[in-house]
Amino acid sequence: MTVDYSKVPGAAGYEISVSPNTGFSKSSTKRWETAAGGKTLTGLKKNTVYYVRIRAYRWDSAGRKVYGTYSSKTKGYTVKYRLNKGKNNNANMISYYNIKVPLKNPSRKGYRFKGWYTSKKYKKRIKTIPKGKRANYTLYAKWKKK
Repeated sequence: MTVDYSKVPGAAGYEISVSPNTGFSKSSTKRWETAAGGKTLTGLKKNTVYYVRIRAYRWDSAGRKVYGTYSSKTKGYTVKYRLNKGKNNNANMISYYNIKVPLKNPSRKGYRFKGWYTSKKYKKRIKTIPKGKRANYTLYAKWKKK
């Protein structure tokens, strides 16, 4: 999962908390610290939708880390894939928030992949989900026999 956020003036860094539940219990929450304006998070379970919250920190005059308040909890938007007997590419994301989502090709024996579509009737093709898009998607794989 990649998390992208705006920098806070005066912040030395950021703490990113990610949890599969809204309560952010200690046992299920993972945390990362970063100084950058975005971070790719690893070690998360596949096929799980996570909630994310971020807070900035700075150093006080005694050298102690002082945290700001957490951002509101954000649940990523979902991407569901209707594969029509195909096998999805493991790199395809199932949730996202404020990032560009590239859509990778699935596979199906004896067929050539003809693209992802946003409708069952294959009217509107989609190659990526653009950064800033705020919607859940159900995508349909179109195939042509070889």
